[in-house]
Amino acid sequence: MNKVNEYINSIDHEKHRLNEKTKKAIIGKTKRRIRKRKVNVINMIAAVILFMFVFLAFIPDTPVNSFLKQAFSFIPGIGVKAEIEESAITAVLKEKVISEKDNQYVEIYVAYIQGDYLNVRLDTNLFYNQSMTKEEALQKAASEIMEQPLLKVANRTIEPVQIIYSGNLFNISYELEESEKDSEEFTVCFEGSNVMTSFRLEQVSSISNPEEAGYYTVIDDMMFFANMKREQNSCEVIISSIIPDEYKNISFEWSDIENGIFKTPVHIVDEEGNTYYPLELNLDKNKFRNTFYFDVPEDKANLELVIPQFLYDISDVGRKIVRLPYNEDIRILDSVFEMKSHFITLKSISFVAEELKLDISAENRNDNLNTVIRRVLPKFYVKREWLGGYHMISQYITADPWSPDKQQGISYGAYEGMKEKQTIEIVLDAEMAYTGEIRIKLH
Repeated sequence: MNKVNEYINSIDHEKHRLNEKTKKAIIGKTKRRIRKRKVNVINMIAAVILFMFVFLAFIPDTPVNSFLKQAFSFIPGIGVKAEIEESAITAVLKEKVISEKDNQYVEIYVAYIQGDYLNVRLDTNLFYNQSMTKEEALQKAASEIMEQPLLKVANRTIEPVQIIYSGNLFNISYELEESEKDSEEFTVCFEGSNVMTSFRLEQVSSISNPEEAGYYTVIDDMMFFANMKREQNSCEVIISSIIPDEYKNISFEWSDIENGIFKTPVHIVDEEGNTYYPLELNLDKNKFRNTFYFDVPEDKANLELVIPQFLYDISDVGRKIVRLPYNEDIRILDSVFEMKSHFITLKSISFVAEELKLDISAENRNDNLNTVIRRVLPKFYVKREWLGGYHMISQYITADPWSPDKQQGISYGAYEGMKEKQTIEIVLDAEMAYTGEIRIKLH
């Protein structure tokens, strides 16, 4: 346990609990002292907020207290991560690696050991191409015919325990034995391919203070970090976050399908008001990393990073068991599911050109205009009597992005063995965006 933990845990929190009258008195006294020193109104407010921030650090069950009681690690290519004993990242790939042969490639962007698992994110053109039909893509994604990405470490060949596959992008997990975690070299190779990609991992060092990881800001129960490297006019910024567990797949850059929906990317502003947008090489380097590259004159100071929005996913926002319609009938459902930020309505389901068409809409429930839904994607579970319950099978899902102003859209999908009047379970996942501007000073 680090010194910060020891110090905070040794505090008798009950002694620091103050009633409302005492809090108001403290703030009032702080304001009077600042006025006596003729500090302007802005600095006065800043001083009061800073005082309360420090004070809240000693009060349990507040976001500030929770942040200070955590240990942090800076993971190259990932950013700052809170260390939780059972899920701490202990070793990490520092630089991406690529192997090429006969116009085929495997490029590993991220690799790290977390607990008993080695997690790898890679890009390859071994199996997928843009000319594939939806049916071919569906078959290719089926686990029974997917070539296995094997891991070779020490004297053992390991099959993955999980593969998440999307086109040419893979997220893969391997379970390691304790003795294998300190191996000097790991090699990923796909069955039937001569392309072998080897890499080394380096140990992760803990940090006891978030300031050691770079620049940061706190918004409600979310903490955002910016780690900046400058070399002459070149500026590299890795953005990361520590936010509630329900937020998955955090990204600060939108995908190609959302071009035109979000207007302003992450950018840097200098003290003179000049704005610097990310360079095009982000398209190549930022496939899995929230890393941005800027061309900022080295004489520019007092830089500020502006994040106009960040994207995230929330899984399993609603479940509905339905009987599929017959032929071209439309089955009206009007099933409403509650999220913290929205009500989602699964309005209807129908067959269109051998696909399932789902009509879905959403309504903001808290007047929180900073949170919008980008689209809702269904997953299909089919009942297997002999296994009990509903089970996911190979399937294809697509949906156009929703407009932030018009929160509704259509999702399409198909799954193996789909037929009319079949009873299935539909599970909805929401792709979200936080559109409140986030600013981090890069002093």
